Amino acid sequence: MQLLVSVSNAAEAKAALEGGADYIDAKDPWAGALGAVSAAAFDRICDAVDRARPITAALGDLMDEATIEHAARRFAASGAAFVKLGFADATRPRHVANLIRAAVRGERGWSGPNGCGGRRLRRQARRGSANAACPG
Repeated sequence: MQLLVSVSNAAEAKAALEGGADYIDAKDPWAGALGAVSAAAFDRICDAVDRARPITAALGDLMDEATIEHAARRFAASGAAFVKLGFADATRPRHVANLIRAAVRGERGWSGPNGCGGRRLRRQARRGSANAACPG
């Protein structure tokens, strides 16, 4: 079994590491179940974790493709191993698919330290998962 601990700041990230977390999940619960932390907060969380564990980044319930693409690119470039999208108000499967493709484009725009690009993100999208991944 592995432990994922949600954090919203660097102090919580350090505590999660000390507590044995296998994954650090950056999100702002006050902004919803998949609420995004600010870019600055995410950078501080990454600095606190210092590559000791993979960090996930919630992007929120985003409904427009341009915003998702930008957010996925920003968080991947900052160190997110996984990005998560919410689809709370999406009612059409085609719309959800377009939103996932936007996240793929964003992540593809940044190739991780191991050059993974969007391979795992695209694989997750094909499976219909809201979770998208790029190890690294």
